[in-house]
Amino acid sequence: MPVLADLTTEYQIDPLGMDEPWPRFAYRLTGSRTMQTERRMVVKEDGGRAVWDSGWVRTGESIQIAYAGEPLKPFTRYTWRAEARTEEGRAVAGGAASFETGFLGAGWSASRWIHGPAGQGNYHPAARLAREFTVAKPLARARLYATALGVYTPFVNGRPATGDRFAPGWTQYEERVQYQAYDVTALLAPGTNVVATLVGDGWFCGTISYVGMPDNECGWGRYPLFRAELRLDYADGTTETIGTDKTWSSFYLDPALLNNDFYLGEEYDAMFDDTAWKLPGFKTRASSVGGVRETDWPAPIVWNAGAPVRVIRELRPVSITRRPSGTYLLDFGENVAGVERLTLMGAHPGAVIVVRHGEALDADGNLWRGNLAFAKAMTILTCGRGPGLVYAPSFTCYGFRFAEVSGWPEEMTPDSVVALVLSSVGTRTGRFACSNELVNRLYENVIRSQEGNFIDVPTDCPQRCERFGWTGDAQVFAETAMMNFAVPAFFTKWIADVDAARAPSGAFPVVAPNPPSETGMKTKASRRAEVRARPGSGSGSAGWSDAGVVCPWMVYRKYGDVRILEREFDAIVGYVDLQDAAEKPGTIGDHLNLDAPTVGSFIAQALRIEMMRLAGQIAARLGREDVRARLAARRASRLDGFRAAFFTPDGELTERTQTAAAMAIVYDLAPDAAARERARRLLVADIENRGTHLSTGFLGTPVLLRALTETGELGLAYRLLEQTGYPSWLYPVTQGATSIWERWNAVVEGKFHESWMNSLNHYAYGSVAAWFYDTIGGIRDLAEEDPACRGWKRFRLAPRPGGTLTHAEASFLSPYGTIESAWQRRGGTVDWRFTVPCNTTAEIVFPAAVPPVLPEGITRDGGRILARPGTYVFTGLALECESRPERP
Repeated sequence: MPVLADLTTEYQIDPLGMDEPWPRFAYRLTGSRTMQTERRMVVKEDGGRAVWDSGWVRTGESIQIAYAGEPLKPFTRYTWRAEARTEEGRAVAGGAASFETGFLGAGWSASRWIHGPAGQGNYHPAARLAREFTVAKPLARARLYATALGVYTPFVNGRPATGDRFAPGWTQYEERVQYQAYDVTALLAPGTNVVATLVGDGWFCGTISYVGMPDNECGWGRYPLFRAELRLDYADGTTETIGTDKTWSSFYLDPALLNNDFYLGEEYDAMFDDTAWKLPGFKTRASSVGGVRETDWPAPIVWNAGAPVRVIRELRPVSITRRPSGTYLLDFGENVAGVERLTLMGAHPGAVIVVRHGEALDADGNLWRGNLAFAKAMTILTCGRGPGLVYAPSFTCYGFRFAEVSGWPEEMTPDSVVALVLSSVGTRTGRFACSNELVNRLYENVIRSQEGNFIDVPTDCPQRCERFGWTGDAQVFAETAMMNFAVPAFFTKWIADVDAARAPSGAFPVVAPNPPSETGMKTKASRRAEVRARPGSGSGSAGWSDAGVVCPWMVYRKYGDVRILEREFDAIVGYVDLQDAAEKPGTIGDHLNLDAPTVGSFIAQALRIEMMRLAGQIAARLGREDVRARLAARRASRLDGFRAAFFTPDGELTERTQTAAAMAIVYDLAPDAAARERARRLLVADIENRGTHLSTGFLGTPVLLRALTETGELGLAYRLLEQTGYPSWLYPVTQGATSIWERWNAVVEGKFHESWMNSLNHYAYGSVAAWFYDTIGGIRDLAEEDPACRGWKRFRLAPRPGGTLTHAEASFLSPYGTIESAWQRRGGTVDWRFTVPCNTTAEIVFPAAVPPVLPEGITRDGGRILARPGTYVFTGLALECESRPERP
């Protein structure tokens, strides 16, 4: 029976505090093999009055449905439902969903930014702020709207209002600050209540905010700020708002949470743990009660439409080793991002426990921390007077597999410590498995590295003194990321960060958010450009700044989001025009290639041409034919210049690297078919001359297997993937890696690379997993070919069996439902099973000879074979040569 399920508003389930005046809705038609022909959307106020009834709209789409009713009111709850009609004429109704608006531009008129004692520089105690108030009448509902310049944890009557971490998230603080909304109704009681918060340095004024700044200037500020409005809606229809102002109290910082910093760690003294400050009566019971100061911050406060940082799973140590020194060495079995939770059963007043974190062990079996630079990555815990202490750091995060614990006063057991894995990833959407267990482990390492580096922004690493949102890393991994997990909200938020961090010239940044110097707060973006200068920074850095184009385009392809293209269009075209005008566009280059550098001018010009193509596609999707035509003409001109500069008269590439050849093939840069063939030969020869090894860096690796596949070298692509010797994707797996390494040579024959820039959890080379989905499994979106296919409404299934693999299976939970593709080779034949979700159509390219008779549900449409919703099984299909050319 068909059902409408998985109802979302702005990619979220029943969001609170939403500031989008024209929200978008989505649902999935499930439980049948049918197609939708019509839909109807009805939105009502909480009292039942309809504010939008779309009527019956003839369409098969069930995503990105924009609200088109009466203007929404602030601080109002709305419910909505969807109805659909199928091709058989059957009516299908969806369950109720809701959303609640926030300020909607009304302004934070009932509050001010406040702060307590300022402390001394960074790495100081967290600020404690509280306000006592009275609930004198029956309460209908209560909402806490809160934000910070820093990170905060809100409390109501001593209980946390959320389990999320590091709110309000990291943004370009001088441009925008996010807020969260919490339903705190159940936390309040008649009579006296307390709303309180603990505020840490976070990204705003922690060490991360001024790394690399002149004279160690603080980034955005010297101490954290907080702002909140508690809105009490009473049963009698009246409303009371309690905002942050001088009526709040502070408590000379926090005598327990002594220090907090993303790089340096956290220090907590339970001897001075004082919970009275967040409970009613704190003015007479808590120590060191003082006032607060009001201040201003110029940036607008906007709703956090992104993905929160949460505990996604817990890991117990797989081994606990007591060392002769009395310390304990813990192995959690996976290299992750998170914190530890420590549990003591007895009372050990004043005992000091130190936990040091690291990703690996050295040759002597000791904790290796050579890649942390000045990050301390350390928890210091002083035990309190009572028994039963449970503690986990609040305002920091570590990248680690191993932990060394000193000063532990009891016998350590698996119940003593748990690793809390933190991430902003959404629902797991991608799955992959095959007959090669090393490839399976590589895939799981990709998953783990995405989890560990999606901490509010897509970071480069979770362990050392960096952890920035490097744009190049993110854009090469974006397609893989969006196949692995549901991350539309995550990328929507971060793309806004990329936009906000643009240079005055319009160039997208190389890191986003981009911390300014304190001096730079006066000149904002111009100062950011100065202190973060990179080669070609005036026009951006090709491959890195390109994230401002690539990531919105990828969100459109995978989630059908046209609005993000509309929002970013002017910035995208401005950046591409800036690149076009640059005489010598700059680039960081093919970062961390293995002694095979491709000249920067080749990379910068090749990517400039590709960005022109993508911007032209975006213009076409938005109906901007004038811009599309202009960009097409400029691209043609630039392409002629590129070919003259980098191809000899007989069609040979002047750059003789794997990266250059792969880019020439994938970005269609060759002047003719003969030159493209020469690029293929160059690529194949270089790989084979290296003993079937790669040499590409961050920009060449994502296109390497694709280039081989597109030029009929599927067999070599598989051999390169399945290579286990150094360097290769599988070499780290053979060395016990549980995440993706930053460098191919991070660890070779047991020796760590000498550079501190040697993260063992760095997702960029994990971009290869996109090939697992679209080539091994054959699951490919078609949005680049046809706008009607956006968001997986129509897609292609075209698996390419090869290598030593005897079987493989891949699945993807698309916005319309789960797509599956699984094959198994039996000698010269192959069995193939695939699933097309309800309300979609798949173009089928068989991995072997097409069967003479097609089952019901699969038809021929000219030169294409189309499959309706359903699961199909084919057995004994005769295999063709695995090196056959890529099918159209």
